[in-house]
Amino acid sequence: MQKKYKRINKNIITFQAGDDYIALALAKRGMSNRAIRARTSLSNNQINYRLHRAKTVEDLDWGYRVAFRNGVSPLAQQVIRDTEAVVRADIMRNVVEVIIHPTPEVRGAK
Repeated sequence: MQKKYKRINKNIITFQAGDDYIALALAKRGMSNRAIRARTSLSNNQINYRLHRAKTVEDLDWGYRVAFRNGVSPLAQQVIRDTEAVVRADIMRNVVEVIIHPTPEVRGAK
């Protein structure tokens, strides 16, 4: 008589919804494991495994977070284009306007 094997119900990772999708979506935006853990029920090992599987499927040379931080991923390029006006306004308001430019009165006073 042949022994019957019981199939183990394993989680199939499809990245269509749930924590798997959230982990990949946040990693593509450069988020750390800590940020992903705060929004999902996944552990560090589970996050790393899912990102490794997704990277293998997409056949990438870089990891998602590295590509985003280096600005080479398509998503990073889109974010840079979309936020340019906001960043420029922030720099003008918080950096350029705060710099004290020397005036003739300031140059003469010592």
